[in-house]
Amino acid sequence: MLSTPVFQIDTDTKTVISTSQDYGRYDSLLIAVGSRPFVPPFEGLHKNNVHVIRTLDDALDIRDAVKGAGREIVVGGGILGIELAAAMKEVGGEPIVVDNDDRLLPEQLDAQGSSVLAKQLENKGIQVLFGFEGKEITGEEDATGFVSKQGDQIVGDLVVIATGVRSNTIIAKNSGIKFNKAIEVDEHMQTSVEGIFAAGDCMEYNNQWHGIIPWATATARIAAQNMLDFGSAKFESITPSNQLKVAGIDLTSIGVIHPDSPDYEILVSVDTENGKYFKAVLKDDVLVGGISLGSRKIALKLRSLIMKGENISDIKQTLFEDV
Repeated sequence: MLSTPVFQIDTDTKTVISTSQDYGRYDSLLIAVGSRPFVPPFEGLHKNNVHVIRTLDDALDIRDAVKGAGREIVVGGGILGIELAAAMKEVGGEPIVVDNDDRLLPEQLDAQGSSVLAKQLENKGIQVLFGFEGKEITGEEDATGFVSKQGDQIVGDLVVIATGVRSNTIIAKNSGIKFNKAIEVDEHMQTSVEGIFAAGDCMEYNNQWHGIIPWATATARIAAQNMLDFGSAKFESITPSNQLKVAGIDLTSIGVIHPDSPDYEILVSVDTENGKYFKAVLKDDVLVGGISLGSRKIALKLRSLIMKGENISDIKQTLFEDV
């Protein structure tokens, strides 16, 4: 049933309640409502030429707006923000990416890898500004720039906010289903209400949450099995993995990339000039995580070795050879 938003579940009578007052009974139910763009409470969000990207129409509106803008300000140094800036550059824009963090893609890169990527973006004509805590979008009716809490100002005719997402939890809230930052589920992907399951980036398991496709497919598979035959499948976790093309640059990030213990061994190779950065994280000579920026071959090698989980003491010194 399209164009029929469900805003509540009557868990006593096992019916779903939509805005059109259509009611549908269920035996078991899956909530897979995803997430929504997060927009920080900047002043001036109502002004013309301020955009958030969520739908295809949003993307088309931004593309058209770039053609008439002198400079574009992209707020957010995540995957979406960088891709937006690269797309703007391709259609003749002059984008600048601003982020309150000290590095790009903090979930996928460490500080050194971020520095290599930032240099490559600058070579492509995309400026990156770190440590910019946004406060206000300036201008009367139309956006004319962006001001930080420290008083720094950037002039621009177009502001696009790409500051991440938040899980959609309104259905859970309205229905008495337990949620935290996302809808809470157990190892069977069942929520706090029997017969109601959740999967994807609207849910969290054991305080874990990932807004990536492997998380969505893995949790959906477990949910589906248990909806058909409860108790037949249990979810443990996933190995976080991102395989991307960021502004045309190959990036793979998988497993443990931010080790927090001296028990891990870290191998790094940096070639800033050619935009290549490789990192391997090992524990007891077994590869448990890695980053590959700028080489698909190295990425495939790291992924394969992590999946195998074998001792690589004899090859770890040649790990980053692109052969």
